[in-house]
Amino acid sequence: MIDTNQWEMYETKYGKLMHKISRSISGDEVISAIEDNYGDLCIAALDSIKGFNKKTGQSFDDMFGTKLFDQYTKTCLWHVKGNKGAKITKKYPITKRTVSLQDHPEVFSLSGKENNSVDTEDFLTALSNGFTELEKGIVSAIVQNPEYINDRGRIIFSKVSRCIGCSIFLVKKALNSIESKLKFEL
Repeated sequence: MIDTNQWEMYETKYGKLMHKISRSISGDEVISAIEDNYGDLCIAALDSIKGFNKKTGQSFDDMFGTKLFDQYTKTCLWHVKGNKGAKITKKYPITKRTVSLQDHPEVFSLSGKENNSVDTEDFLTALSNGFTELEKGIVSAIVQNPEYINDRGRIIFSKVSRCIGCSIFLVKKALNSIESKLKFEL
């Protein structure tokens, strides 16, 4: 890919732009901390270098400094800003009343519950308006088994499918229905 010296050249030229873009992604401090935004932009920068190399066949030394590479890189970086901002805006109705667990650890403790587990029945009762039995079963399986959600926060369809004895297709279809009823992306 690129070596340390090449990355330093890249950061010298585009670092200020990346910092500016990372500060301009706003809307929710918990989801889009400046450091996280900058990290996402660094990944996008490496992807843009790889993508430009794939399209043109040029090495980094050949492409760096050309007008076409400059335009391509800036487009990729601003695209990341727009894409991340759109996701924040989409989830804003859900996240607008959230607080940082780092600043408020007391929010995470569930008072009055033995072994700090969520009462599935209370949860399902609160969300069951208009849910089918399959949808309730999926929500119950996920609540009872947090390992069904991967490190990126996405649901592992195969585990949910095995747990409730249903095909992955039906699980995905039911989750899409739950998403539309709750008005957010799972």
